[in-house]
Amino acid sequence: MERYAPSAPMNGTPADSAVEVTTLKIEEAYLASDIMAKELDPIDYAIQPIASMGNLTLLQGEPKGGKSCFALYCALSCAVGAWTASRFDVPKPRRTVFVTYEDGLRRIKTRLEEYTRGLGCAAPPNFFIYVHQNAPKLRLEHALGTALLATLIEKFAAAVVILDT
Repeated sequence: MERYAPSAPMNGTPADSAVEVTTLKIEEAYLASDIMAKELDPIDYAIQPIASMGNLTLLQGEPKGGKSCFALYCALSCAVGAWTASRFDVPKPRRTVFVTYEDGLRRIKTRLEEYTRGLGCAAPPNFFIYVHQNAPKLRLEHALGTALLATLIEKFAAAVVILDT
């Protein structure tokens, strides 16, 4: 087995420590020119450029900073397939589930009325909202939380899920 030992200390590592070459993934190294010439599949965005399909996007900020409003607007935009501002783009409508544990029906209804008016549309038939103010927070590290989320995704055939917890 080949071993690589640096001739001089690197980042405080003693020169006598060795790394087995078999643990290195040399096949993941590319020439820059090869990367530039490579044809890559386009990214499938739910909201371009902030949320791609199959990935987790986190929204965080100060309390009362508008995160819930923004999350609901993102969910509605994903379902409608439109974004009114020019900064982002929603390429196509998708079945969307919005889960909220903070806002009640009255607040959600008021916001939906404002947002659909701004988007120039009615509430889309592919947009589902799970409102549960009095339940414990949805915790994905617990089996009950993951079971609830899996049930919502399956029941509504959701492509996009937005959690506001």
